[in-house]
Amino acid sequence: MLGWGERQVKAGRFLAGRLALWATVVTGIVFIVLQCFEYISHWKTLAPYSDSYGSIFYAITTFHAAHVVVGLLLLSYVGILPRYADTAGSPHRPYQTVALYWHFVDLVWIFVVALLYVIPNVLGHMHGH
Repeated sequence: MLGWGERQVKAGRFLAGRLALWATVVTGIVFIVLQCFEYISHWKTLAPYSDSYGSIFYAITTFHAAHVVVGLLLLSYVGILPRYADTAGSPHRPYQTVALYWHFVDLVWIFVVALLYVIPNVLGHMHGH
């Protein structure tokens, strides 16, 4: 969504870019809420003090969630800026800068999912757990 918004801003369609940015904020909030529900559900069988996996799971996912929250704050700040266009040749591009941060957090999530969800489940099935 935010990548599409970046293209809209570059094309001078700032309202569409702003809508994409706010849709991304809503999606990020949904992610955080779902993570809270996941923690509540997991806590019954997996806590940070349960074992090394629990410790690693909560450390990595909480660290990632903190970065998502920072991204949401940055996106919200950019979302209330009066305009995104370069003014008087200014090198500052707030939309593109915050989008780059958000894309990095997204990319990291792919590795988090692989490391904490996919690989343990594959290995668990291979070993009959």
